[in-house]
Amino acid sequence: MPTPLRRAGPLSLLLILAVLLGAALRLYQFDSQILLDDEWHAVHQLIARRPADILLSFGVADYCIPLTLLYWAEAASFGLSEFGMRWPMLLSGIAALILLPVYVWRTLGPRHAIPFAFLLAISPALVLYSRIARPYAVTLLLICVAHVAFERYWRGGPRQTVHGTLYGACAVLATWMHLIAGPLAVAPFLYHLVSLLREEPARRGARLRALLLLGLPPLPWVWRC
Repeated sequence: MPTPLRRAGPLSLLLILAVLLGAALRLYQFDSQILLDDEWHAVHQLIARRPADILLSFGVADYCIPLTLLYWAEAASFGLSEFGMRWPMLLSGIAALILLPVYVWRTLGPRHAIPFAFLLAISPALVLYSRIARPYAVTLLLICVAHVAFERYWRGGPRQTVHGTLYGACAVLATWMHLIAGPLAVAPFLYHLVSLLREEPARRGARLRALLLLGLPPLPWVWRC
């Protein structure tokens, strides 16, 4: 059984060290960066379009609609800066450094969580995603949270509705932020749909109903399934 964090002793210090290392790599010279390449797409949209046009432009251009609307709110309130464009990704990257290893610790134990935490900390791609004004770090965190919420929804229990709602919110927001996240968001549905073939016939109907309740609007025929 995995060792609880509160009783881990020195092992928990290694996890904290990995988080601090990863945070240091992501914060190093963070405030001295300038906008490059695709980071300009959102700025161009702020100059050329109104917020309502941005909101309704899904799939038209290479920019993230929610982030661009956030940038518009910042520009209208107190001014937009490079730091103002990058802070959501920085916070998401650091949150992933904490939440993902803790989840692995609780499910698989410290022997897996600590190497995983250090690999997250020094991953060049994840460091870069946390430092640029592109939605990848936020999308990654949302998809991971969505998958965990889906699995807890699938197990049932008194908080099943809460976990299902969390999954839906994270999956929709991740797909809205970056369309390529859509297949990752629906992957748990496909996996468990196939797994129904191995279920006992007596449980198959209830399991299928749980999938439909989460993946489709609450139409009357869904509730009668």
